[in-house]
Amino acid sequence: MEAFAAALRPDTGLVCLMAVNNELGTLQPCGELGALLAARGRPGQRPHLHVDAVQAWGHVPVSPVRLGADSLALSAHKIYGPKGAGALWVRPGARLAPIWEGGGQERGMRSGTENVPALVGFAVAASALRNRGAAAWEAWGARRDRFEARCLHLVPQARATVTPGPRAPHIASLRLSDLPAEPLLHALEARGVIASAGSACASRAKGQSHVLRAVGVPERDAVLRFSPGPDTSDEELGRAAEALADAVAEIAGVAKKAPVR
Repeated sequence: MEAFAAALRPDTGLVCLMAVNNELGTLQPCGELGALLAARGRPGQRPHLHVDAVQAWGHVPVSPVRLGADSLALSAHKIYGPKGAGALWVRPGARLAPIWEGGGQERGMRSGTENVPALVGFAVAASALRNRGAAAWEAWGARRDRFEARCLHLVPQARATVTPGPRAPHIASLRLSDLPAEPLLHALEARGVIASAGSACASRAKGQSHVLRAVGVPERDAVLRFSPGPDTSDEELGRAAEALADAVAEIAGVAKKAPVR
């Protein structure tokens, strides 16, 4: 919070925040930051607050008003809807300018032919969220915690990537000491488990992400993200933990046999 406040300048016009970090699952204090901005003046006199809630919606409670957001972005594919469909919530009275001109679709904010089938799919996926509340999210997070604990028990090289704190329930992040990420991913896939290293939006980037650098993860350590869904069972997660233990043993064994150069 102190660093955020220090970064604000008199000419700051826009503040962008992620509600949930896509690599670690950590919740950012958007509501507190929104309140800090609100204390600087009325809308139009203070910076515009944009919240990226793509990883949050459907996994934790999301309220633009409680977050103090002036605009908030959502995406269909994170709630099992079609890729290529999203939504932008805009506070009544907020003034935004389109980045390109054209036919005036999307209330003049984004011109171009609308992807109607994807938008209908988005609406169907969104309607399914009505049956998911706090109890479901809590149970989901508890299963994720049990999976992480099982991995830490089975794999000596495993560490929790982040310290305990508020997180969304659908992201488990594990750090594996002195092991390469890509061979681990292939070894897991061969065992029927799909995980990821880093974020999809940085899939072609080489080297460690800025997120992992910020939390002090050494470059020699692999960080894997597992993404259990709301219906992923403890049994399935248990098999995934055992697959990780086998994969680590395999890759660690190969590393030990590699010739020293």
